[in-house]
Amino acid sequence: MKIDLVIGSLQPGGAEKQLCGLAERLHSRGEDVCVVPLFDNGPLASRLMSVGVPVTSLATRPRDRVQSHRGLRASVVGWRLTEHWLRRRPAAVQVWLPEAQIIALPVARLTGISTRVMAIRSMANAVSLSRVARMGLLVAAKCSTAVVANSDA
Repeated sequence: MKIDLVIGSLQPGGAEKQLCGLAERLHSRGEDVCVVPLFDNGPLASRLMSVGVPVTSLATRPRDRVQSHRGLRASVVGWRLTEHWLRRRPAAVQVWLPEAQIIALPVARLTGISTRVMAIRSMANAVSLSRVARMGLLVAAKCSTAVVANSDA
């Protein structure tokens, strides 16, 4: 089964380390797993690649330096993600953290990926987001087929 795990970057952090652990376990079970950082590989990419987990970065430069306009950066990455998924055709995707979820879950739905999982890691992120970003997360949640969280809250 082809499974893509999507996150903004592979910089060290709690969600990133959980994603790496999941990717390593899926890979060791023989699943065709691919980790897709949208903006920045980060140091955890080498950890994954050292155990044979492929990392497909969609950024052409660190943090995709199209930061002068967030909407433009999201559009560029969304387009690259669409191309990636039309080539790879994963059966399932799991998307971690708000910035990646807002971009990747609608793209996953539009490209026909049947299993789209939104991984919620922290309520703090949602509280600190702008109103527009919160609306984007609502759209992302509606594009998912399942939501998993690390607590009942």
